[in-house]
Amino acid sequence: MDMRKLFYDWIYSEGKYIPQTQGYETVAELFGMAKEELRGQLSENARGMLADCLDYTEQLAMFQNEECFRRGMALGVRMTAESFIPDGKGTERRREAPVC
Repeated sequence: MDMRKLFYDWIYSEGKYIPQTQGYETVAELFGMAKEELRGQLSENARGMLADCLDYTEQLAMFQNEECFRRGMALGVRMTAESFIPDGKGTERRREAPVC
């Protein structure tokens, strides 16, 4: 199965996994209030620029989340595979992937 398809169609359905913590809810509420207040103070052209900027920020976060997901899945597969190989037989220690 293609990792990107798995990520977008099954794992990362928008809004499927929203953290249920007070900190997240507080920050989300503050962000929404600040965004609306800023929109009210901007010209029509500046509102469009703000919307574009927010869209680009969301897209960047999606790419970062996708990469972390892919690396995590690869690490899980590798660790599972190595657990079935006797110590020192047939594996080389590879460069560790950066932490997301």
